[in-house]
Amino acid sequence: MGLFSRGDKKPGFMAGVRDEVHGAHQEGSEIVLWSELGGVRFQVVTATAETVAAPQGSFRILYQPSKTIGVPTGDLLVTAEEVDRDLALRICSRRGISGLMGVYTPSRSDADALMRAAIGEAPTEFSSCHRFMRACVSNLRGRPGESGLPGPMCCYGEFRLPGDGSADAAARTQDEDDGFHVVDGMVRLSPDLGGEDLEFRPLDPDSVNAAEAGRFYAVLTGECKSVPGTPALSGPIGRDAALAIASSWYRSGVLGLYTPDRADAEALAREASTQEPKERFRKRRGVPLACFEPVPYDHDPTAAVYFGKLL
Repeated sequence: MGLFSRGDKKPGFMAGVRDEVHGAHQEGSEIVLWSELGGVRFQVVTATAETVAAPQGSFRILYQPSKTIGVPTGDLLVTAEEVDRDLALRICSRRGISGLMGVYTPSRSDADALMRAAIGEAPTEFSSCHRFMRACVSNLRGRPGESGLPGPMCCYGEFRLPGDGSADAAARTQDEDDGFHVVDGMVRLSPDLGGEDLEFRPLDPDSVNAAEAGRFYAVLTGECKSVPGTPALSGPIGRDAALAIASSWYRSGVLGLYTPDRADAEALAREASTQEPKERFRKRRGVPLACFEPVPYDHDPTAAVYFGKLL
């Protein structure tokens, strides 16, 4: 006998788990919303630019099939018909669910108005959501919940799929994976990190010694595929951008930070962490500097805040 000895219990039990974690579950060609979102059924189809298209001011639900733990298992789905704004607002207001269900509307202004109403503050803009829902589409999100997941997001604008071969999808994919993409030899940070264009120089004694105390600098590790070579250091960036980089727990970690003083590095790492940050006194990811690793949520560290002199 397995955990579920009666065949009629397993679907109901697992559907209830999915509802609480993700906000809905799939039954054939339909999704069924969590009872706290109304328990309504909607016909769904595979999400493409054509099936997602909707009149201005209208909304559709996006749903990413996945394992219960959140690993995507198929194509992104979209409701065959539009849904009313009140339901879209209720979905995006449920900050405790994972982010594998969200909504789509054509206009950024409508997306912004919806998310502000849902979360009570200005949302953060991202250029892709493929780590959560398999689409390269602009989206607005609130602050992550206790799990570190983004919660429901409102997507808008041109809809692309990851790996469609376009330069735009490739740039959006790298934004979500690494936090930047390369434009005309410059590193452009992703929208949620401020979107600034940065120029880098080799990370060596000259660049490290020229760094000013109290300032933060972006670091490209030696593992970065799109900017191959040895580690590199940018000019100074704002503290908000630095905190956003340090807090990007799900990204690859090829983008990090540098500040000369240990105390400043530790303070930023603590602000970006929900647990005690880890201090390292050895080369990490090819960067010959000591560092603090922020530990946001219950996940392994990715980005590092480097400090001090070269090892």
